[in-house]
Amino acid sequence: MMPLGGPRLFVREVRSCWTPVLQSACFWSRASAEERRERRAQLKKELKKGYFADLEDFRKTGGKKFEAGSSLLPKQTSDKFPSLTGSTLSGRTIQFPNDMIGKTTVVLVSLRGIGQTMCDRYRNALESEPRQGVQVFEIVLLESRLYRWIQFWIERNLRKSIRPQERQDRFMCTGENTERLKESLPIENVLLGHSFLVDNDGLVRWKAHGVPTERETKSLIQCSKDLAA
Repeated sequence: MMPLGGPRLFVREVRSCWTPVLQSACFWSRASAEERRERRAQLKKELKKGYFADLEDFRKTGGKKFEAGSSLLPKQTSDKFPSLTGSTLSGRTIQFPNDMIGKTTVVLVSLRGIGQTMCDRYRNALESEPRQGVQVFEIVLLESRLYRWIQFWIERNLRKSIRPQERQDRFMCTGENTERLKESLPIENVLLGHSFLVDNDGLVRWKAHGVPTERETKSLIQCSKDLAA
């Protein structure tokens, strides 16, 4: 199965994989012995689950490991949404989980443009049946140094396409602690979009990834209504 977006998008994603390679070449030429030891340990971990593995997984299966449940996860076994601070496209400062306390929140997370198109499907489903008391945040994680260097340019272009203003107030790009966030949520495939439904205590009570099925969008709508009731 060809990835969502067709062969051209697939080629662009493959080319983007060379960015970490070039960055590593520069690192090894300047790093101390201790830094090199730490980097080797990190590379061993990354080799088990890297960019090409994500691409191959997505090419074969669409990256979807499971279908989200139709009901809320038990509160007793749910994890806290990880801490995160940043500025939205409108300049508003966001602090998670503080800005979730006392509210029902849907957080849509992506690391690539293809993942953002998946997040759009979750957001569109919620907007088709708006519910008072449910807030939606969109987060783009900038995991590579290159993306962080051009973050200002990325945000400037997003402001042109993200409308209305209210959506910009809840749309954030961040390059802070991306590895920690990926491990905490968790996010296994960087090509996918992820949806998290968080209750008023900051606990993740429902989650999904990849292109949502019709059953998943209905579950997200219903579960968000249940939490906001």
